[in-house]
Amino acid sequence: MPGGATQNTIRIAQWMLQVPGATAYMGCVGDDAFAKTMETAAKADGVDVRYFVDATTPSGTCAVAVKGGERSLVANLAAANNYKVRRMEGEGTGETGRTEREGGRERPPGRARATCVLNLMRNNNNNNKNTLLSSPIS
Repeated sequence: MPGGATQNTIRIAQWMLQVPGATAYMGCVGDDAFAKTMETAAKADGVDVRYFVDATTPSGTCAVAVKGGERSLVANLAAANNYKVRRMEGEGTGETGRTEREGGRERPPGRARATCVLNLMRNNNNNNKNTLLSSPIS
């Protein structure tokens, strides 16, 4: 399933709400076929997708190994690590998103991540929108 855990969670929320555009997803992707596949799948499900495209880095991928009912995942985050605060300040989902999820792996590092989350939450609060937050298990 294209999109990773966070984007797929918002796709499920979108399915539950049954209102096109009721959810939005933001993240950083490369300028490649993986990004196009993720965007096509999310938009087909009604998610308002707002990617920051980093043409210098490929989209993140994940290898899955399944043996005897057990699975193991190995992620290559790649462009997912490159989301920028300036994206939130301009054309990011903060402008139009209704329910947004800030995900564990699609975040910029450190202080930039906190700034993005605060900007998103302030905007959503000012516009009577919901924000869903998640964190990685470390």
